[in-house]
Amino acid sequence: MLMIVAAACPVDLLAQRRPPGSPPPESARRAPELPLRPLLPAVTEEDVEIIGRFGDATSLASTATDLFYVSDAQQSTVTAIAPTGKVIVTLGGRGSEAGAFDEPLDVDPSNGLEIFVADAGNGRIQHFSRSGKYIESLPVGRVDPGNRTSSRQPLFDASRDGVDARADGRPIRVYAASSGDIYVLDARDKLIVRYDRQRRVEPFAGGFDARDGRLVDPIAMTMVDDRLVVADAGRGELLLFDRFGSFDGIAPIPPNIRVRNLVADDDELWIVAPERIVVFDIRRGRPIGTIPVTLGEPLVDVDRLDGMLALLTPTRLLLARNVRLPR
Repeated sequence: MLMIVAAACPVDLLAQRRPPGSPPPESARRAPELPLRPLLPAVTEEDVEIIGRFGDATSLASTATDLFYVSDAQQSTVTAIAPTGKVIVTLGGRGSEAGAFDEPLDVDPSNGLEIFVADAGNGRIQHFSRSGKYIESLPVGRVDPGNRTSSRQPLFDASRDGVDARADGRPIRVYAASSGDIYVLDARDKLIVRYDRQRRVEPFAGGFDARDGRLVDPIAMTMVDDRLVVADAGRGELLLFDRFGSFDGIAPIPPNIRVRNLVADDDELWIVAPERIVVFDIRRGRPIGTIPVTLGEPLVDVDRLDGMLALLTPTRLLLARNVRLPR
């Protein structure tokens, strides 16, 4: 049985808050040099079982209905898998029509009744029902890249063919809030956009005129403690935005950590790196420690469900049962 015991960390990475436009303190730009404390022995092949295989898995999410959802860029699919390994439903297949994907990079099954997929190659977010029925597409970026005056408002996909909803953006992360708002990280424009319940779209955070909150190379996003958190590889920082999209602080990414994904766990943030998980206290702005992972291939994403720790690599979904994790 794996047991994680919360440990205090001597490193304080308090998220720096300051008035817009003021220069960040030098301490906010420096990551700690001290090693992060392991919270348990490394998770290895002996601790897990394989419940799914993939071509190039890119993201993992779970629901309260005890299902794991995995996006696969190579197969252009999103698969729902039970903890037993049984495949419940598979969405997608390569293409540009409704329900098809071109490089799906993220999936958010929200409350378990709706599924949102970041269809990066087609420049859109696709929305499905729990059973896999296509509902709508939300274009990300300009619908007509050749027309600079083209509206960024989503088109009502009346024909349900999905083709008219493609755009020139590159959505790499999607987050469905309980309010019904949809947040999308567009890597092309280095911008977070928000779609409200009526599917009206507006810039939310980032962009070239964002000053302290400007995104350089955003790679991952999640919501923790009512704040949107973005990992920016170009800045080497975690950027925080409040519910209005205002810049709310930064925290340096720990050294030698190449971020693959961000996972919210109550008021904690899990930073997923190829060979470890960094458990981060977002309220105090500092890491608690790390969970080393040795699986023979890099870690892509993680999730936890009912005492189980799920670990995703490019080719496998692995499950460690009876894991005692801190709350």
